[in-house]
Amino acid sequence: MSANNWRQVTWVINTTRPLEFIERTCRFFERINWSLGQNVAWLSFFMALTVFAIVVARYGFDSGSIQVQEAVIYMHALLFMLCGAYCWQHGMHVRIDVIYAKLSPKHQTLVDLLGTLLFLLPTCLFILYISFDYVMASWSYKEGSTEPGGLPYRYLLKSVLLIMPISILLQGVADLFRHYFVLRGWLAYQEIVVNNLEDALKKPPSEPS
Repeated sequence: MSANNWRQVTWVINTTRPLEFIERTCRFFERINWSLGQNVAWLSFFMALTVFAIVVARYGFDSGSIQVQEAVIYMHALLFMLCGAYCWQHGMHVRIDVIYAKLSPKHQTLVDLLGTLLFLLPTCLFILYISFDYVMASWSYKEGSTEPGGLPYRYLLKSVLLIMPISILLQGVADLFRHYFVLRGWLAYQEIVVNNLEDALKKPPSEPS
């Protein structure tokens, strides 16, 4: 079955092995993060329009709104926090590529697996752990803005502290399984560039060549 990873190559799974359920689960996780990233990315457009409106209102009509200004902060936070898994999925995260590029594909996959297992997943779990009580406390009294006339939804914004690590955790689990399958020889990758991740994720199962 074909799939996709941050290298933007098409993975082909050996369907004779009982891995289809795990592969379907990984693709489901990736669909969630792809859809989340695609939809949240629109906030950059609305954020730009809102900032433009704020500037026009302030300097053209000498008026302003604290709620609108805080809305920009909300959109900015959502854009960065909820697109993390999408960026990871497309390889847009920051990589310190000194030795990695010189390694063989097998050793690159091993580095990816160890990095995901030892750093990415524990970091996501740690963020979840330290953020849970903080978010629940905010929900307990429906925390709002500290500014008079501000948005009363700060408790909802803080909930992103839980959604962000969960989304990256799902993507990390999908990557972890795929890297492991490659090292076991259960997956091979074809050097086919995928220009549309949505089409790749919807592509029906295909037999390996």
